[in-house]
Amino acid sequence: MLSRIPGTLLLFASLCVPALCSSQTPQPEAVTIGAGAVPLAGAWEFHTGDDPSWASPTLDDSRWERLDADKPWGEQGHASYAGFAWYRRTLDLTPESGTSPHFDLLIPHIDDAYELYWNGQLIGRNGQMPPDYPVWYLNVPAQTFSLGPVSRGVLAIRVWKAFLSSRDTGLAGGFAAAALAPAPPAES
Repeated sequence: MLSRIPGTLLLFASLCVPALCSSQTPQPEAVTIGAGAVPLAGAWEFHTGDDPSWASPTLDDSRWERLDADKPWGEQGHASYAGFAWYRRTLDLTPESGTSPHFDLLIPHIDDAYELYWNGQLIGRNGQMPPDYPVWYLNVPAQTFSLGPVSRGVLAIRVWKAFLSSRDTGLAGGFAAAALAPAPPAES
């Protein structure tokens, strides 16, 4: 799946588009995607625990904590937390004129396993959730998932962080870097 995205897009993971990095009240992210990739950096809604209803696009997450997606939750007040947690973000995606309305999402390594939901529908996963999970996942590469032809929606990510081991500093968990919305290909 990753072969459809030019390798140079991984460079964009360290960039932050100012319109997407606001720490003010959460609003749908209005994103126009054209010739490059847009990192979905900045604050996401975040909640520890697990409830399947948290994937719903109609969920009121206004009282959830906000964490930056470009660093682990262990570095943001949740050191040594193991178990389930959810990230959510409302996006408003607009392709530039002449580009396809189909969008992909590049997810970097997430510690340890995750499920990805777009508008309440499971669209992908990496790893296994309890009770069928290994102790940890190491060196998992970034993955690409198709959002299809979209304009606006809620991206929800259910994360399972395995219990701490002797190799774990307690500062990991969840995102290691921000997700990317790569440019859709030009329409033929």
